[in-house]
Amino acid sequence: MIVAIAGNAVENATGVILAAKGQSDLAISVVKNSVAQIAAFLFPALVIVSLFFESTLTFELAPVYIGALLLTALAIWQITGDGEAAAFEGVALVSLYVVLAAFALAD
Repeated sequence: MIVAIAGNAVENATGVILAAKGQSDLAISVVKNSVAQIAAFLFPALVIVSLFFESTLTFELAPVYIGALLLTALAIWQITGDGEAAAFEGVALVSLYVVLAAFALAD
């Protein structure tokens, strides 16, 4: 979790700055596109590159993590789908992140 936050520190900071300036639609777009790029490019690239090493990586997820991904996608879709942002929606997303992080630590 710390690596995920630190690795996207620039995007997260940009999102916070844009939201503070009242450009919440652009802030949401920056953060969502960053996550989409990681999911669409970095994970498959790491698996392919690992084929050249002694121990290879697989992209296997436990069912609980697949459920967490689906829940997160559903929450993002519902909260950002109307094109407007409210403080409550931000709190809801941060709360969901904290709950999923606590759940991952317990697993």
